[in-house]
Amino acid sequence: MELLGLLTHKDVLHFFDAFYKSPTDPGRYVSVYMTEGTPVYYYGNHGWSSEYKHMTCEEMAGLIAKNWDESDGRSYGNYIEIKPNLWSERDKDLYYKALSKD
Repeated sequence: MELLGLLTHKDVLHFFDAFYKSPTDPGRYVSVYMTEGTPVYYYGNHGWSSEYKHMTCEEMAGLIAKNWDESDGRSYGNYIEIKPNLWSERDKDLYYKALSKD
């Protein structure tokens, strides 16, 4: 929860969700953006992806914690990464429109 509280719209958090049931791939790779204090996430794996979805901070913290000791079989075990959200600066209007709750 503390980590999510530190994120702004200028950050993107990445992690691997080993528990996501996919008919074609093991798990999913999740990207989390913060907007107005609410996590918005996007996920995918090898050619497929989702729309942007909203989740509470408590739910997202639980998902991250649940996956902490999991792995994608390669380099994504105990993995969490925070990088600059380049999209938020490059296409601000599109970014806010895509991540808005409306």
